[in-house]
Amino acid sequence: MKAIARLCNSIAKRSALVRDLEAEIALNRQLILRLQDATDYDPVSVILKSGLKVFLPNLPRDLIQRTMFRTCDFYERELLEAMDPLVPEGSTVIDIGANIGNHSLYWATQAKAARVIAFEPVAGIYGTLIGNIEANGLDEIIEAYPFALGDKGGRGAIYAYDPSNLGGTAIRSDQQGDLIITPLDDMDLGLERLDLMKIDVEGFELAVLKGAATTLKRFRPALFVESFEGEFAMVKQHLQDSGYRLFKDFGCNNYLFKAV
Repeated sequence: MKAIARLCNSIAKRSALVRDLEAEIALNRQLILRLQDATDYDPVSVILKSGLKVFLPNLPRDLIQRTMFRTCDFYERELLEAMDPLVPEGSTVIDIGANIGNHSLYWATQAKAARVIAFEPVAGIYGTLIGNIEANGLDEIIEAYPFALGDKGGRGAIYAYDPSNLGGTAIRSDQQGDLIITPLDDMDLGLERLDLMKIDVEGFELAVLKGAATTLKRFRPALFVESFEGEFAMVKQHLQDSGYRLFKDFGCNNYLFKAV
């Protein structure tokens, strides 16, 4: 009986693998057809289930864009929905490391934020972000800036870049670099409220937090932070010293902090 059970289990696993492979083949066929029709002036796009049009110029390599194309939905939608209580209608959100706008678009249209302020320093990705904002008529809600945030003003450069995961692009301070870095506190954004700040900056989060100290002290927003093992202890300690506590660990290096 045990041998039969093991055989059935093996068959079930193989069947699941076959289904996954068939789905992958079908997706690749769709991508090939769409990419054949795409041009520099009309890149691949997808209409999400919400009705939004999203440009995905880095298909088929980029993970986030590939997932959005396959699901016709926001990337990490369940995680975004888990944060809905933090973004009530009429709220203000700052999206640091906005990539092509997945989170910003969600907060502007699904959570009904009144204002979303997005930062994306990588020129090519920033161009797609702007295209996605304009394609959906969200210019009055989402404002996007083409530079990085840090603890002091200066220049920066990309030091980690993977075409299969543009969201993992990392920068560092480099006065010879072609990226602009500025502290959030040095910007005149005319903020009247700030409900949530998302920080996804691949190891640069401590510098971002230090450069936003005055803003955090004034508004005490919830903080959704991606931070990896090498930096997380320092980020957590800095936030504890700033009157924040770890509220939730979402897994996959995603954490929610709230002001005490």
